[in-house]
Amino acid sequence: MKHLMKYAIALFAVFFAFACSEETYDTSDSPDFTVIQSISIVGLGGQNYAGTVDENTKEITFPDVPEESDLSRIRFEAVVSEGAHLDSTEYNFTPTEGMSLRKRTIKVINGNRFREYFVTIRLDVPVWGADFTKYVAYDFSGATKNTYKDLVSANCRASHMDKDYVLIVSREGGTRPHLLRISDLKQGKIDDPIMLKTTGISGGTFTVSGGRLVGGHIYICNMSTPPTGVVKIYYWDNPDSEPQILYEFTNQATGSGRYGDYMSVNLDASGNGYIYLGNNPSPANILRLTVTNFTTVTEPLIIPMATFGGLWQSWNQVDGASNEYVYTGHQSAIMLVNANGSLLHTVPISVIPAVGGSDAFILNFNKERYLVVNEVPGTGTITVYDLTLGSSTTEALEIWESGNHDPILKYSLGGAVAAGTAAGSIGWYADGNDKLYLFGGAPGAGFAVLEIPKKVKE
Repeated sequence: MKHLMKYAIALFAVFFAFACSEETYDTSDSPDFTVIQSISIVGLGGQNYAGTVDENTKEITFPDVPEESDLSRIRFEAVVSEGAHLDSTEYNFTPTEGMSLRKRTIKVINGNRFREYFVTIRLDVPVWGADFTKYVAYDFSGATKNTYKDLVSANCRASHMDKDYVLIVSREGGTRPHLLRISDLKQGKIDDPIMLKTTGISGGTFTVSGGRLVGGHIYICNMSTPPTGVVKIYYWDNPDSEPQILYEFTNQATGSGRYGDYMSVNLDASGNGYIYLGNNPSPANILRLTVTNFTTVTEPLIIPMATFGGLWQSWNQVDGASNEYVYTGHQSAIMLVNANGSLLHTVPISVIPAVGGSDAFILNFNKERYLVVNEVPGTGTITVYDLTLGSSTTEALEIWESGNHDPILKYSLGGAVAAGTAAGSIGWYADGNDKLYLFGGAPGAGFAVLEIPKKVKE
């Protein structure tokens, strides 16, 4: 037994000594070792770029190289294990179209052994667009159990936003159209609305119904009942002014149907453009009114559309385009049309269902292009799609539809927007290229303002 014990102790001592020597043994001289100890890109535009090697992940990265760099014949200078070498003298790292980086493997070969490393080379390109992962929400919806009182029920069918205000076209408790200061909303305050003066506002099935903000100017319409109801369009120059009647007409003068459920206002900085009102029910006639200098309304034109969008049809000018508009409603596909209603493109309902893209806008921010919709009925969801690729709006839609058309943002208002009152609204404002503000509201859901910063290069 004593001999066996001595033998076991001796074996353990040998094993312990061998284990310790393994921990400290330098394998850098091994004839078959395949390690990159350091690596640089050499001669790229007359410059060298030192890489960082992560031996655990086998990842090699470099500082971003100039955007105009030719990456088709990259040469590396590497310190590798003795006897080892890279598998090539030059490598092609040209990115695929639309990409700013290329990731591929390179090999270190030593005799019969080799090791692969994943190498990434990135072009130093500017970062554009909005960072939708870093939004701040000023939320007064069912999502936070703080639904704004005038949007709890169906008594407010239109809401909107511009630089300074949120417009609530409410008939809650009578007629109470009003504004909320965005500066207040950022502080969580909703108890100090600016009540619009209503002198001379009267008539209609509902005295106020549709409405929009345009650069601080306020437009609201009533809703009339056919065949003899009178539709009126009211205007406030600022939150403190008395309302003006800009235009009024009878349904008999504009064809069958009821006008005023919803209204879209598309004006430039000088107040020139169009107001569109959809009718209800079908036929799908759209009333277009020409606006000059914010307050002169002329040239009523009936535009017959092949598709009836539903009660709350919107007709929103594509940001930056002179004669492109997005026409849709809560019952129809999203369509790109011109000012006269000629169809330019239809988004397949397999991409965005007919029920699911209300009050659609196409906007530009920081050199990227987005499609924004409010998904109603349902909870009411502010949804954003990336349409940046493409030289024209039509081409952008086609590229997006044929590729990955998943949304880049979905923000639920957490409400219960019924199909019979699915008046989902979208609004937006760009603070230069620094921040994008998105608004979404719907009866039964409340509203939210999302403050979204521009992308910043990490």
